[in-house]
Amino acid sequence: MAAKRILIVEDEGNIAKDIERALHKLAYHVTGIVSTGEEALTHVLDTRPDLVLMDIMLKGDVDGIEAAQRIRQQFGLPVVYLTAFGDPTTLQRATATAPFGYVLKPFEDRDLYAAVESALYRHQMERDLKSCKQELASILAAAFDGLIVADRDGLVATINESAAELTEWKADEAIGKDWAEVFKTTEPLPSDLAALPPHEAHAIADALAGGTEGAEGVSFAVLLSQSGKRIPVEHRTAPITDPHGDVEGTVLAFRALRSA
Repeated sequence: MAAKRILIVEDEGNIAKDIERALHKLAYHVTGIVSTGEEALTHVLDTRPDLVLMDIMLKGDVDGIEAAQRIRQQFGLPVVYLTAFGDPTTLQRATATAPFGYVLKPFEDRDLYAAVESALYRHQMERDLKSCKQELASILAAAFDGLIVADRDGLVATINESAAELTEWKADEAIGKDWAEVFKTTEPLPSDLAALPPHEAHAIADALAGGTEGAEGVSFAVLLSQSGKRIPVEHRTAPITDPHGDVEGTVLAFRALRSA
C-alpha cells in the first residue's frame, strides 16, 4: 500500500522540519512544506495530498483557519490543526470548520500518529458512506417498484419516484413522516379484487383467507393514495441491520397490481 501523502503548513521552520522528520519516521510521505495559507491552497490544487497538517496561526491574508475551510469546501480533504493553546475566540473559529483533529505543539510522535491515523480513517469512512448513499440513490431512482426507506424510528428517510407517484406524496413532504402514514393501506374489498385478473384475484383471496403471505414473503393490501385512490398492491419489507445485527431501519418495496 502506498504511503499516505501529507502536506505540512507551518510558518516556523524548525517546527516544520520536526514534523517532517516525525512523519517520515512514521512512514508517511510529505508532499511539501509551505508557510502561508495561499501557498497551501496552491499546493493542494497541484498535488492533492491525502491530508493537510495546518498551523492555525499563519501570517498573511489567509490564516490557517480560512485556508482549512477552503481546502475542505473546495477539495474535500481532511485537515488536522497544529496549534499551541490559543485564545478561546480562535479555537471557536477553528472548531466551526469541523477539523479532523488537533495536534498540540510541542508534540510527541505518538500523538501526531494518532491524530493523523484517526483523521485518515474518519475521512475514509465519510467517503464510503457518501459512496453508499450515492449508490442507494441510483438504485432507488432506477427501480420500477415503489421503494421507501425508513429509519429506526419508522420515519421516512428516502422515497423514490415510483413510490411518490403511487402514494401521491411529494418526496420532500414524505421525508420525516411515519412510513405508515405515507404507505397507508387497508384490506382489499371484493370490488378491489374484481378489477384484477382472475388468477391474481384468486391467489390474493386465498392468501388473505388463510392469513398467509404470498410467495417470498409478499403481502397484499390496498394502498390509499393522498387523493383517496384505492390501489391494490403487493408489498414486502426487509430490515436494515448494522454489523451487530441491530435493526437500523426498514426497506419497503411495493408495486401496483395490474387491472384486468
